[in-house]
Amino acid sequence: MFGFAGVVAKNESWVPDSNRYPELLEGSGCRFQYKLIVAGDFPHKQTFSCSEDVSITVLGLFYPRVRNLRSLDEFEEIADGAFTGLAITPKGFRVYTDPCGWRSVYFRQHGELLYLASNIRYFREHLDLKLEPVPERAVDFLCTSFIPGIETLTKDVFQLPMGQALEWSGHDEMKIRDYCQYSGIQKKNTDISTSASELHSICLENTSKIKEASGFQECTVFLSGGLDSTCALSVAMEVFGKENVHAISVHFGDHLPNENEYIDEAVGYFGCQHQYLEIAPASFLQEMDAIYKWIDDPVGDPVVMPNYLMNHEIGIGERLVITGEGGDPCFGGPKNVFMSTSMGFKDLYGDAGNNEFIVNCYLESFKRAYDDAEQLSSLDCSRFHNRMSILISKLDPYLNNADWDSFLDRLLFANKYLKSNSLILPKVQKTTQPFSRYSLSPLFSRTIIEFCARTPIETKYPDLKEKFILKEAFRRKIPDSIIDREKSGMRVPLRFWQEKKIQDFNWNILLRKNKKMTSRFFNLKQVKELLKGSRPRKGLKSWMLTTFVLTAKNLYEPTS
Repeated sequence: MFGFAGVVAKNESWVPDSNRYPELLEGSGCRFQYKLIVAGDFPHKQTFSCSEDVSITVLGLFYPRVRNLRSLDEFEEIADGAFTGLAITPKGFRVYTDPCGWRSVYFRQHGELLYLASNIRYFREHLDLKLEPVPERAVDFLCTSFIPGIETLTKDVFQLPMGQALEWSGHDEMKIRDYCQYSGIQKKNTDISTSASELHSICLENTSKIKEASGFQECTVFLSGGLDSTCALSVAMEVFGKENVHAISVHFGDHLPNENEYIDEAVGYFGCQHQYLEIAPASFLQEMDAIYKWIDDPVGDPVVMPNYLMNHEIGIGERLVITGEGGDPCFGGPKNVFMSTSMGFKDLYGDAGNNEFIVNCYLESFKRAYDDAEQLSSLDCSRFHNRMSILISKLDPYLNNADWDSFLDRLLFANKYLKSNSLILPKVQKTTQPFSRYSLSPLFSRTIIEFCARTPIETKYPDLKEKFILKEAFRRKIPDSIIDREKSGMRVPLRFWQEKKIQDFNWNILLRKNKKMTSRFFNLKQVKELLKGSRPRKGLKSWMLTTFVLTAKNLYEPTS
């Protein structure tokens, strides 16, 4: 289980060692020291001494091949991979998230102590801190299926966003700084062919870096039949070799919507080892509590479940999973068409003259429980609308960011900053973590994001042609049918599963076993009406509420 929990303190306020934890990772400087409890086997760790009084420890996979670093500035310029960085300097302590947010970092400040953890529940399990929820933030979840920004559902616990450095000097002296600064990258005009070739080379290079940094000679590819995962399979086959790649896919029964046709075509094209995992309610309901013990900041995307079950299915010796995550936020997804159309016709709307218009369109595009949020929330009208104002103020700086000339660039980078380590990556990282393996994507790295930042929107996303430059990069390297097909995504068939087993499970979690917990966040009468009645996206909304309460139960109820 690749994780950590620990505390940072000034030397004069340091607490005695605890005999409870046999394995401690330590660091010290002239003013600060830290101790991190390593939760499980953490096989990759590097320490760099930048000078006599500056050092940095990297937990996880660090892609650049360097033995020494001249300074922390150099580290910030070259850092890429899936890691957490911890640095002690004469002026204070720094913690870094990687440029994409592959490795979660949560922090909590209390007096002269700074607590850090890779999982929110570790604050309680390893550091004996009491955890309490902030019920108002359930509104964010209803609207988006996660909680965007640095806030979490847990009071006084915050998440460090992707590509950020937290600088702490003790007491309340804390600053969060963007060390990647993607918006400052200058556009580079190149033709489509050159850009596509460059992108394919970056994906290949990323795969080689994953192999080299991890030391693993084999990998397992989670293959959905879509463009992104097929591209990931393509470069995995080239770098690891056919005999060292195993692919696994889920299907939900031949009578339900599936991607089997495209999965079979990709497997036949590459000739790789492959297996199907059939998923039905009977196969996952008994695992739900275990799954949402790990999802400790709520994620309502149902894809969490098949990701966990595939990790559960593959062998214990399969230590590296390759996925296609990152395709949508980097190269465009279907929500961008909705957003662009809304902006194109905004003059028809009475409220289009203010910044809230674009935020409301953005929330509508999620197709979660935004339309039912006020009814489902436990908050009264005044508190609900106050929370909505806070949510809008959080999203507005990204969606109206003047650093990007193009609306689509603004939207793509908003998706990266808002979703990456709050939605997209936790569903793979936190479902892989229990099995002590890495889950990574060649389509999502600092070099990929920098490519996206410098490539003009007319080259990478012309005429709203979804993932145009990615398709051009892999044309003639994967089956044409997968390049030319319409996007559908992994369609977990929730609406087909509203049978007695699923309905009983939802009732049991929400209104029988955890009724008191449910009422802290949601209106019980409206929950009952949702479960009994027929509403748009009933299956998804029921799933969101049930998984939210499972997360809350595991976090906030006292353990026996």
